[in-house]
Amino acid sequence: MRLSEVSRETFPQLYVVEGKSDVVKLSQSFTGPILTTNGSAVSKALIAQLVALEATYNIVLLLDPDGPGEKIRRLINDHLKYPIHIFVPKEHARSNNKKKIGIEHVSRETLEQHLLEPKTIHLDESISMSQLMKMGLAGIDGAFQRRAFVCDTFNLGLANAKTLRHKLQMFGVTQEQVQHALKDFHE
Repeated sequence: MRLSEVSRETFPQLYVVEGKSDVVKLSQSFTGPILTTNGSAVSKALIAQLVALEATYNIVLLLDPDGPGEKIRRLINDHLKYPIHIFVPKEHARSNNKKKIGIEHVSRETLEQHLLEPKTIHLDESISMSQLMKMGLAGIDGAFQRRAFVCDTFNLGLANAKTLRHKLQMFGVTQEQVQHALKDFHE
């Protein structure tokens, strides 16, 4: 563990969500500060505010498990030094009518479970694209299903091969851990 990580352990958490409905949902399980991005149009002012707040808070990204949510996550992640990520699987974030996806639709129990599983950046470069291909996670029939299984196993949110490689590296998941997890995959 890096010295910067050790000293940050005492920092309070500040959650970043997309909208007001997400704030209401998160407030049922968390009593600390929560900021919203107000949708996918993340302002430069919000980025500057988060960068400044990172000096005294651990910034936790709890964004919708959809394309716009992932776009927001990447944008904010690129500006912070120590972001913490929480991924909620898409199937847990569907509205009752199955037409919408968002944190506001996650059950309180599921949300509380995922709040206990934050992911921090490790910048591990151990998994290559060719290794993903050897494990059947890219470039073959059935790779999508295998990737979905790996993403679900490690709670990373759904990803294409390139994004999966990046997330595995970013969160320090090793090739051995992926291979071990794939033993439980049944086509």
